[in-house]
Amino acid sequence: SFENHTTKTLSEINQILINSGTSPGKVKYTIIPHIGNCTGNPLDVEITVNPIARVNDISDQILCAGDDTDLITFGTINTGGTITYTWTNDNTAIGLAASSGGDVTEIPVFKALNPSKEPITATITVTPTFTNGSVSCPGLGKTFTITVNPTPVISNKAPEPICSGDAFTVNPEDGVSGDLVPLNTNYTWTMSPSDIGLIGVLSGSDVTTISEVLTNNTNTVQT
Repeated sequence: SFENHTTKTLSEINQILINSGTSPGKVKYTIIPHIGNCTGNPLDVEITVNPIARVNDISDQILCAGDDTDLITFGTINTGGTITYTWTNDNTAIGLAASSGGDVTEIPVFKALNPSKEPITATITVTPTFTNGSVSCPGLGKTFTITVNPTPVISNKAPEPICSGDAFTVNPEDGVSGDLVPLNTNYTWTMSPSDIGLIGVLSGSDVTTISEVLTNNTNTVQT
């Protein structure tokens, strides 16, 4: 945004110019030198002012450990120059480096990691730079997040035999027998009896425990 027309008498031109647009803008100064009542020939001076560098909004991502991220491509509404980007990441545990290491246009797809049993979040800050006429103008950084939820790991189990009419129970414990049981882990399970003589609910959906009363109506062991 520039003043359309201003007339001043002064010995030098010293102004702060702000370009609130998205492309380079120009301002022209017409300078008339004078000593007393004697004036010289007018002189035009044109100054180009680059805009503030901008980067478009970037969507947050929520993933499971082991999933591939979406490709992240940087964009801008700036025109009339060259725009480049750098980024920093505050949590490398998700599988992404700490920084771009230079000018880039995207963050390639990578496999999301989470070595813990709780969700982890990384905040990535993208900083754009607008270049025109050998002058580079950095813009304000914009942030987005990548959250990686942990993936449960449950090993095969061999519970003790039960009597007909008793309940079997499987209760995975975090850190026991290779199990990784994050907070808020639920289970969906199905059961396939070896014979129709075994009676009981044969599945569970989105439950916190794995347990069911089983009845054997035969005279042989059922599994």
